[in-house]
Amino acid sequence: MQHYKYELDRSSKKYICPQCGHKRFVVYVDTATKQQIANNVGRCDRENSCGYHYTPKEYFENKTFIKSQPPITEPLKLPSYIDYDILLQTLKCYDRNIFVQWLVSVVGSDAAMRAVDAYKIGTAKNGYTIFWQIDTNNNVRTGKKMLYQTDGHRDKNGDNAKIAWVHTKYEHFELQQCLFGEHLINDNPHKQIALVESEKTAILCSVIMPKYIWLATGGCGGISPNKCKALYNKNVVLFPDAQKYKEWEQKAQKHLHNICNMVTISNYIETHATDKELQDGIDIADLLIKHDLKQYLSDDMVDLRCYKPQNQYQLYDGMEYETSISQINRLFNGVINLKIGEIYKITDNFEPSNYKIAVHAAYEYIQTHPNYTISENYNTIMRTE
Repeated sequence: MQHYKYELDRSSKKYICPQCGHKRFVVYVDTATKQQIANNVGRCDRENSCGYHYTPKEYFENKTFIKSQPPITEPLKLPSYIDYDILLQTLKCYDRNIFVQWLVSVVGSDAAMRAVDAYKIGTAKNGYTIFWQIDTNNNVRTGKKMLYQTDGHRDKNGDNAKIAWVHTKYEHFELQQCLFGEHLINDNPHKQIALVESEKTAILCSVIMPKYIWLATGGCGGISPNKCKALYNKNVVLFPDAQKYKEWEQKAQKHLHNICNMVTISNYIETHATDKELQDGIDIADLLIKHDLKQYLSDDMVDLRCYKPQNQYQLYDGMEYETSISQINRLFNGVINLKIGEIYKITDNFEPSNYKIAVHAAYEYIQTHPNYTISENYNTIMRTE
């Protein structure tokens, strides 16, 4: 069998043909290095309508060889947008929006409608809810249409279970999704961000725990560099659904390492849900709904035990910890004797494992001493009164 120094690329890659402009061009590559020869050396698959074929032999004979040819790159594709007026036309008819009516029943009309206005929740035909994806520049990327039941769960019966997208009615639409709710970052650029999977959870938790900006990925696989660009240099807390902790931990390490300032993953569901709830894939909203939400509505936040890691991705692993007064005193330099306004920080001269113990100890202490508070970066205790 005869072997050639150059051959047409056997992979599925196709490039723009230099003659007809269609993406049907296959380049010649070096069989040893698999490197392409040049941008214009190859054959167009459109043999009848185009017929372009420039061989390596012709290329070298014409002495057009470039010693160091950069790889072919596709032109940058810009996202398409939906006219904002289309969104505005859906901000009505909430009396027949089943999801909105459920939200009202849970948190009350005033709180519900504030959330509806903030997240720009739309209404479609037959009671469907539209969750609009609006980026940080207030551009509408798409809208996700879903039908809910009166109990707040998605209607998964027959055709009602289907998710529809507003952008699908447009031709040649370049879809590049963003996080649900990310337009809210502009109003509070220094506020900590909480990231969950479902839009429903983000909306409900924004009412219960307004200390955070609540965003949603729209699905378990929604954590990606492109979709999470708005999280650049932000402090983010991830609230994965039941049995998704490890998966989100891996995604955080892989995709958010070079984006966020700090990432923390909450294990609240894993430590508070029952075995059945874990099997059912419960999320933080489902768990909170099982309790009397009225006790939370007047608070700035609910303590979900979100612990700061020693570095960005050395996450809490369930290590045992002490809660004794001596332990807290040692790690916080005598927090018991604080005067009003004084600040004590966790010392820096101990092992990372002790750092986790210190954070746990601090949280245990402030739970029983309401006149103390802990800082947002979880390493400082201050007496407030």
